[in-house]
Formats: sequence, C-alpha cells, structure tokens
Amino acid sequence: MNVIEQNTPGYSEAFPAGAPKTSSWCNGTSKPDDGGPPSDFTAVTGLASVFPEFGAPQPANSDGKILVANGKTYVRLRATKEWALVQDQNENEIVGAHFDAMAPKNLAIQMKVEVQADGGTLVGGPPPGRNDLMWMVRRGSFAAGSVDAVYMQMDMKTSDPNMKVVANIGADWWRAPDSPHSGVNNRGAGNSNWVELSAD
Repeated sequence: MNVIEQNTPGYSEAFPAGAPKTSSWCNGTSKPDDGGPPSDFTAVTGLASVFPEFGAPQPANSDGKILVANGKTYVRLRATKEWALVQDQNENEIVGAHFDAMAPKNLAIQMKVEVQADGGTLVGGPPPGRNDLMWMVRRGSFAAGSVDAVYMQMDMKTSDPNMKVVANIGADWWRAPDSPHSGVNNRGAGNSNWVELSAD
C-alpha cells in the first residue's frame, strides 16, 4: 500500500520549497508515458531528493542531517517479468551535492557525506534555497532491450526532530554504466510523491 500511495498523484504529504510547482517531478509523482529505458540503454541509477518543506518554519542554525539507509534499485526483466537487484547501498557508495532549488540553474555546492558503521549514510541537510540530491555512484547494468521497468526504495530520517524537510525517490536510465551526464545519455524513469521526513 505504501508503494501505491507514494506513486499515485495527489498523495504527497507536503511540497518542496523553492522548486517550480509546474514541473512534474515537483507537483507530485512523475511518470513518463513510457517509463522503460530506450532500447539502446544499458544502465540505471536510483536517486533521491530532499528539500526544505514549503511553508514550514526552518530551525535557526540547525546542523541537522539526513540518515539514508537500505537504498536498493531493481529492474524488471522483460522476458520473465522477474525483478533483479542491480544496486544495493550496502555495496555501493551514496554521493551527491546541494543543488539550487530551481533545477535549471544547476549550481551545486559540496554536500558532506559520512558512511556509518551499520552501512547507513549521513548527509548534510539542505541549506535554504537548495536541496540534497543523492544517488548511488555505481550504476546498475543490464543488457540492452532486456528491461522494461525499474523499482527503487530507500529509508530516510532526520537527525533533528525540528527539521522540516520533504523527500522523494526515483531513478534515471543511462546509455551505459560509464556514460557522462548529458541530455542524450540519461533519461528520467520517474519520481515518487513527496514524503515528510521525521526523526522516526
């Protein structure tokens, strides 16, 4: 039921501050008409965004962080309709940056990342006007034409109960595991609705 709610338009618990509400990834779940990869693409990566919550007061001088754990990305095999695990946070590094809330500006500043002994990752909370954009550094791979869907999951919580932030998760298809970022080499597979994070 949680998966259905997080991927059904209208179920967002709150919205991200500073982001354009006209964008499909901002105003609720984003699902391209054909969520599968282009026929010549062979890689995928799970990703997550954390934003200050729209309309919520932000704690002054908070050094709160976001704990990210149990990130996993699965692809569905076209021939058998079985799901195959292609990314696992326990074996894959979380990386990212603080990007400008207005995505077209695409200005990033460094985001502190701390790997925990239990396999979780602590990242700095989003500064005002910026977000946390995170992804697993090694892309999952598959044979061209063999995959028709992707599923991504991740657990997140705040270290400071006074933090007011929202998060969503999603995935990007890539032409190859080592393709550079560009408009022809990657394509969004979709994003979930926004979920309010708490210390729980």
